Amino acid sequence: MKKFNEIIRDVKQTQQKIQEVDEKTKELQNTYLNIMDIKERHEKRKTVENDIARLEEKKKDLQITIKILNSNAKIALYNEAMPIVLEVLAKYKNKSY
Repeated sequence: MKKFNEIIRDVKQTQQKIQEVDEKTKELQNTYLNIMDIKERHEKRKTVENDIARLEEKKKDLQITIKILNSNAKIALYNEAMPIVLEVLAKYKNKSY
């Protein structure tokens, strides 16, 4: 099982990938938004539309990945910290609080 810090590092890398996907989407949108002629703009948008759809799907997948990694990070933190907490509490066994 991965350690908490490793999982957080993976989350940060995934967030960077999402930013890259957003930048690519904006670049593709700018390719047809800058065209003044409406017919040409529509034609260019048709050619770029599939790429934008793929990028949006990839972004959704990455967002789901982040949610899963965050859940795994919580579990890893619990598994790392619990033995230490139990060790400290064991010192106070059979003593009044």
